[in-house]
Amino acid sequence: MEDIPKSVVSSEPQHPRTPRVVAAVVSSVFPGIGQVLMGKTRAGISFFCAYGLLALLYWPLRLPKSYVGMYALILLTVGLFVVAGWHALRTRSQGSIPGSRWWLLLLLPLALKASFWSDSRLLPLAGFHSFDVPSDAMEPTIIVGDRIVADLTCYRDSKPRPYEVVVIQRGGTFLIKRVVATSGDTIEGKDNLVFVNGSLLKEPYVEHIGPLRLNLNAKQFGPVIVLPGQLFVLGDNRDNSMDSRTGEFGPVTENSVVGRIQYVVRRPEWWRTGLNLVANTLRSLRPDTRQ
Repeated sequence: MEDIPKSVVSSEPQHPRTPRVVAAVVSSVFPGIGQVLMGKTRAGISFFCAYGLLALLYWPLRLPKSYVGMYALILLTVGLFVVAGWHALRTRSQGSIPGSRWWLLLLLPLALKASFWSDSRLLPLAGFHSFDVPSDAMEPTIIVGDRIVADLTCYRDSKPRPYEVVVIQRGGTFLIKRVVATSGDTIEGKDNLVFVNGSLLKEPYVEHIGPLRLNLNAKQFGPVIVLPGQLFVLGDNRDNSMDSRTGEFGPVTENSVVGRIQYVVRRPEWWRTGLNLVANTLRSLRPDTRQ
C-alpha cells in the first residue's frame, strides 16, 4: 500500500502559535473578535454581549455621573479587555496550542491602552467629556495635570448658577471658570474681596499667590452690571486668571457654557512633575522672539 505523505494526513498548522497570538492581540483591542477568528463563536458572542452591557452602564444609566461610578466602569472595562485577550491566548482550541504566558507582557499594556480609548469614546455617549488641565487659573480647586469630567447635558433645561464651575467654549477652546454673578447682578471687587449686589461673597476656594502675570487689577474692578443672557466668571487663582475682570475677556454668554464640572481626578505628584518637565522642555526649545 502506497504511503500517504504526512503533510496530507496532518491538519495541524505548521506554526500553531501564530494564529493564536494574532487572535489574542485582536481580542485585547476588540473583545470577542479574536475568539470568532479562532472559531470560538459562542465565546466571541459572550464578549460582545459583555461589552454591550458595559455600554448600557454609560447610557442610559449614566454611571460616570459619580466619581465612584466612573472608576467602577474603568475597572470593568480594563478587566473585560484583559480577560478577552487572555482567553484568546490560553483557552484550548482544536489544532492550536495555547500561547506562551510571556505574550502577556505585550497584551496587558495593549489591553489597557485599548480600554482607556474605549472609555473616552463611551463618555460622550453618556453626555460627559473629560479634559486634561494645562492651566493654573483655577488653583487650588483644579491644578495643572488634573483630569476633570464635565456633564454636557446639565444645562439643557436649566441655567448656570453662582458658585458652579463650568466649561466655556470660545473660538474652539474650552475654558474652566467659576460663575460668580448672573443676569441682572451688580458685581464689584475691592481689596481682593468680591461683592455681588452689595453683599460680600464667601469664597474659601480662592487664592492670591501673586505676582500678577496678567494685565489686570486683581484687587479692584467694577462695579459691573451683568446684562441679560450673560455671566460674570472668575478663576479661583485670582492673581493669574484671565476672566471677566478684563476687557479682552469680559462677561460670557450663557450659550457659550457647554457643561458643568462633575468631579476632578487628581493625578499623583510624579505625574504632574512629569507634565511640568515636558512643558518646560518644550518651552525652552521655542525660539526667543522677543526684541
